[in-house]
Amino acid sequence: MSPTLAHLPAAGTEAVRCAFRLGVLVDDISQNLEARPLDGSKCSWAYVVTGIPESEIQRELDILNKTIAEPSKLFISASNSRSLTVSGPPSILKLLFRESNILRSSKYAALPVFSGMCHAPHIYNRAHAAHIIDTTPTRRLQQTHLPILPVLSTETGRTLELSSSHALLEDAVLDILTRSIRLDSITNEVLHQTINSPRIGYISIHAFNVTATNNFPDLQPELDKKTIPITHVSFLSWIKGLNGNNPITTNPADSPIAIVGMACRFPGGADDLDSFWELLENGRDVHRTIPPDRFNVDTHYDPTGKMINSTLTPFGCFINEPGLFDASFFNMSAREALETDPMHRLALVTAYEALERSGFVPNRTPASDVKRVGTFYGQASDDYREVNTAQDIGTYFIPGGCRAFAPGRISYFFGFSGPSFSCDTACSSSLATIQQACTTLWAGDADTIVAGGLNVLTNSDAFAGLGRGHFLSPTGNCKTWDSGADGYCRADGVGSVVLKRLEDAEADNDNILGVILAAATNHSGEAISITHPHAGAQSDLFTKVVNRSGVNPLDVSYVEFHGTGTQAGDSTEMESVLNIFAPST
Repeated sequence: MSPTLAHLPAAGTEAVRCAFRLGVLVDDISQNLEARPLDGSKCSWAYVVTGIPESEIQRELDILNKTIAEPSKLFISASNSRSLTVSGPPSILKLLFRESNILRSSKYAALPVFSGMCHAPHIYNRAHAAHIIDTTPTRRLQQTHLPILPVLSTETGRTLELSSSHALLEDAVLDILTRSIRLDSITNEVLHQTINSPRIGYISIHAFNVTATNNFPDLQPELDKKTIPITHVSFLSWIKGLNGNNPITTNPADSPIAIVGMACRFPGGADDLDSFWELLENGRDVHRTIPPDRFNVDTHYDPTGKMINSTLTPFGCFINEPGLFDASFFNMSAREALETDPMHRLALVTAYEALERSGFVPNRTPASDVKRVGTFYGQASDDYREVNTAQDIGTYFIPGGCRAFAPGRISYFFGFSGPSFSCDTACSSSLATIQQACTTLWAGDADTIVAGGLNVLTNSDAFAGLGRGHFLSPTGNCKTWDSGADGYCRADGVGSVVLKRLEDAEADNDNILGVILAAATNHSGEAISITHPHAGAQSDLFTKVVNRSGVNPLDVSYVEFHGTGTQAGDSTEMESVLNIFAPST
């Protein structure tokens, strides 16, 4: 029914649903026949007997059944060559083993069957089975795969001829409700198929517990006669593996990373994904004079550089209304919101939007276990805290301004207990954060990560320092790869993405927006200065990434550059990209 791991949740969910409905039905009917003791004691509905032929046991049952009502009669529910199981209401079972001369002196034991009785054709019928599986989700199993291996009837041992997975499920429920378990019939059929097949090189017996194969006492000796290697596998160990005690799943490091949700706030009115795409599609230039909601550009701008702590450029790219925030929605007081960095507020907002777009529901699937969800955000400055330092410092100055609280606040609001990191690698903070998030997923330390980057420009000192360091263009926007390149133009930006391993995203039926095949980070340690890039280091990094991803660099049709807008940075970056993705040879 589940040819791949991705198909397992759908079929497994319906199997569990049917098992629950079956349990409820059996419990209801059985308790109508005989209610549980008021003192809470447990009484067995099934006794196993050894050493007595089935014909003698059936004769004892027939004698007793003549004196009781049809629904309460006792019956043989299971058998193999060495033992039989007698089922029925607990009080009548006790009466049988007390009154029968044959059974009271036999070897018998009560089984831990306390919820009721199955395998009872005088109680249940096909209508009960149809009712249990007659749900819309279960009917969808008509389209799923049938098992590749034959499925045998527990009563006759014959291979079931079924048209769909839905029919298989119905027949399995009918077996449990109405048909006795004849293990000898199954043994004979298995022996027939294995011994008469010349192609079998080994046999693997899977059971919920290895000792459960004792139910087939004649199987092992007969197989041993063929001198075929036999292994026993316990499903209990397999289940423990799924819980992490003995991992058997594929290596997390082998899985690509899927992006399943996104949200953003960018300059030029790009407050959502559609408007951001429109901005890119139209190639708009959105740089403008520093707006008054950041600082007074007239008192801080001096193109001559003579005024202390002044900025050499009045330009930047800014998001609209960076302080717009619904505090009560996020359980924050007005005072706490006021002292919280706008970057942190918008990180919380975009994380919420990205998770909402991804369809995230806490603890719905293994990948959405809140104990396994992390938050990773890149942030290269904390303007808001710097501006408010030594001003009117209040209760929320630290949690509202320190960088660690940006991802931490998201984790706290949603109740995520996975890793939480703030990352600062200057211009590459956002991408380095994504790389760290991917590495964490590949290491298996988390199953879902909300990641992103934050920048809201509110401190004039950063403009002054970057301008005097010859990073910023005094004339406006970036002029990347232009002979007149004179620096870059600073910009706001807040973006959040939801990341999962691809196999988890497929299993959860997520909307996959993109896939990351590989990621890596290094440093230009051999550059001529700490602020310069190094073409050799960048080329080495590109080589590492394409090798990890299994992608031929000549097949790459699009590369997004850093685009420093400086004479040194642009030429170095161009050289490294051409060396790997478009070599002269």
